[in-house]
Amino acid sequence: VKLLFIEVIVCDKGVVRKFLTQRLAVGPDGERLGPQQLAGRLRATDRALNEYGRSFVTIQDDGSEDELSYVKLIDYGDKVVTNRIRGFLLMQIVKYLSHVHPKPRTVYLSRHGQSLYNACQKIGGNPGLTDAGERYAKWLGEFVPGESSLRPIVPARLWTSTLKRTIDTARHIPHPVLELRQGGVWHQMSPRVYRNLDEIFAGDCEGMTYKEIEETFNEESLLRKRDKLGYRYPRGESYLDLIARLDPLMHELESYTEPLLVVSHQATLRILYSYLVGIPRADAPKIEIPLHNVIKIT
Repeated sequence: VKLLFIEVIVCDKGVVRKFLTQRLAVGPDGERLGPQQLAGRLRATDRALNEYGRSFVTIQDDGSEDELSYVKLIDYGDKVVTNRIRGFLLMQIVKYLSHVHPKPRTVYLSRHGQSLYNACQKIGGNPGLTDAGERYAKWLGEFVPGESSLRPIVPARLWTSTLKRTIDTARHIPHPVLELRQGGVWHQMSPRVYRNLDEIFAGDCEGMTYKEIEETFNEESLLRKRDKLGYRYPRGESYLDLIARLDPLMHELESYTEPLLVVSHQATLRILYSYLVGIPRADAPKIEIPLHNVIKIT
């Protein structure tokens, strides 16, 4: 058993107050609290924090506790101090913690518009959009500038896969240049194209319908039904492979404070959605991500 100490130190009292106000404003059943209730909860929390502060002692950096494995996160990753971090698991924990922060953000998930393969129930490939898919792409281009979370215009990000159907779906989204308050400019919704977001690779089954797969690879079809999470297409990928492929992007996403729109595919969005809302990965392959819908996660 490897023991890792994790210490979070927030020096900015304004950040602490803002964080507590956001968290304590919601009651145990998800209801919004009134000003008096919130003030009472804040006072109680302040008293508790003062009590903790009397006995709190930080992990020492003077060498007296050098035998410990620890990570200190100062102001949520502005400064990260590590000691005796060895091994894959501890490194992964530190990498993840250095990306996370308490600031609220909004993530939008959308499948590409209907593709030529969707229309004939084929999987994989790199087809273009149908007329219905193109209509959705134009709708998405109008939806994004008018979305409430992006008004007034705030810096926002856009991710797509490398496949034609996602790039075409996002191509009508406008990219105005914004002047930032702290100086510099921001190219709004400037698309970042990631191979990590490509659809699950079906290997020998690419370009086939599920009926054709059942007729041609009957045993493979049965294996997939038994274990959709772990099943790997012949010379292709499994959902477990997809999780590993998406892992670097999960860390990148955690570091963002700006709204993010991800235009991708059903399998990849199943994993992203499950991660963001806390659904067990075993249930991810069962989630329906419908075409021509935008899922908003806050």
